[in-house]
Amino acid sequence: IRSATETDTIYGINFDGIPARVMRTELSERLMLNRPFLPVVLWRAFQAARVFHVPLWKVLPGLIYEPEKMFAVAQFGAATEALKTATIDGSIEDGVQFTGQCQGLVNNVVSVDDIVQAVMGDAKDSALRTADLFARRL
Repeated sequence: IRSATETDTIYGINFDGIPARVMRTELSERLMLNRPFLPVVLWRAFQAARVFHVPLWKVLPGLIYEPEKMFAVAQFGAATEALKTATIDGSIEDGVQFTGQCQGLVNNVVSVDDIVQAVMGDAKDSALRTADLFARRL
C-alpha cells in the first residue's frame, strides 16, 4: 500500500453499488467492469446477512417493494467478504481495499505515541499563543 500512488486506484460503482475509489488490483479491476448479476448479489447478500445475524424476513419485503434500493443494499452486503479480506485479513490481492485520492501521499508510518506527542505539542503551542493574545488585550 505504501508504494502505491494516486494513479493506482479505480473509481466506480460496480463493486458495491456505491460510488467509491478502491486500490487497483486484478480482482478490483474485474469487479468494477460490470454490474454483478442479481442472483450472485442476492446469494452473497444472504451470506452476509447470516454473518451479521440479520433475519431474511427483514430483507425479503424490501426486494419486492423497493428492488433498486435493495439491490444496492444487497450489493453492498455482497461486498463485505472482499472488504474483510483486504482490511481485516490484510490480503490486498484477494480482497478489495477502499482508498482515497490521497493514496500515494503517505510517505511514512509513525507510531501512535509519536502522533499523540505531536498533537499534544501542537495543543500546548496553540494554548500558549492564545494565552499570549489574551494577555496583550488586557
